[in-house]
Amino acid sequence: MSAARARCRASATAAAARFSAPGRRLHRPSRSELAFAARIVVCATVAWYACVLLGTSDNPVPAALPCVLLLSGSLAVAPRLAYQRVGGVVLGAVLSVAVLRVMPHSTFAFPLVVVLGIAGSLLLRHDGVPDRQVVITSILIFAVPVAGYPEARVLETLVGAAVVILLAPLLWPPDPVRLLADGLDAYRKDVAGLLRDTAEETAAGRVEPPTDRALALGERPHALAVQLSRARRALRRPAARRHRSARDAALAELGDRIELAQRTSTTLRSFAEELQARAHRPADVPIDRAVRALAPLIDATRRALDAALSGRDASTALRAANLVERQHRTDYPGPRDACLRSGLRLTNAAVADYDRGQRGDDGMSGAPGRQT
Repeated sequence: MSAARARCRASATAAAARFSAPGRRLHRPSRSELAFAARIVVCATVAWYACVLLGTSDNPVPAALPCVLLLSGSLAVAPRLAYQRVGGVVLGAVLSVAVLRVMPHSTFAFPLVVVLGIAGSLLLRHDGVPDRQVVITSILIFAVPVAGYPEARVLETLVGAAVVILLAPLLWPPDPVRLLADGLDAYRKDVAGLLRDTAEETAAGRVEPPTDRALALGERPHALAVQLSRARRALRRPAARRHRSARDAALAELGDRIELAQRTSTTLRSFAEELQARAHRPADVPIDRAVRALAPLIDATRRALDAALSGRDASTALRAANLVERQHRTDYPGPRDACLRSGLRLTNAAVADYDRGQRGDDGMSGAPGRQT
């Protein structure tokens, strides 16, 4: 009994430590997240009571579903997703009603509904992906063989989609510039934390395999570039022309930093792959000195990249990174060591290009030294 009690106490202590760690604290919702939640609540409520007033049913769940599902992502793509959902619901309802009319009590009715629903989803593709809403709607309507249910479901979906298209953009419209800035700042903090952890692990003589979070981190600058393109298109609309000049300047500055994030995500991935290949060894063989001595260069690269991604002057941090790189190159001049440094060197070169562009300087004061 005492051993079991000790194990329970140890598990409780570990759980408490895990949730009390800085990375495990409860997330405080931001203003944009609160606006996002309020938008869903208002739209779902309006769609629900609109269908109640229309008399479609006393429990019009299909009217609220588009508001919850379509507004869970980007508001810019919600109208397009609403049209797609309506098309999938209409096609699924037509297929299911047709089967129920031909063979209402047949043994083969349900398999036929599923087959036709899958065929319809394969035909009604969106961005190359089959529309699963077709087969879902056909199965649901087949499961509720009540007169008027297919028409009610289609009408409720239309009401929910109309609320998403017409009302959602008017409720706390998000500022694309702020969203981009917040996304880039979150990426900057995460990549800085990853580089800091890598430097500490390298200095300690251990290199852990990349986690799923680290692998997904490299894709975020490309997602930010897509959001930037959407924001630029949104500013071309007549409703946004009043603030267009100021936002154009802000988007241009953010675009330069997002481009830097894209460029350095590729170089950092190359460095991570080379570091993993170099650190791959039997458990009883220590990491060689060149890898351990790389920790100061990783940390110096982190400071330079963090300064550039935050929009600050990175020249001082770049000079420090260049000095550390020269020292490492002097101590470890071999070609394998040069290959190990190449990802970090290319990262600093990208930061130097960005920094010179921001300062309007054509000189090479911040550029990394020539590799030998």
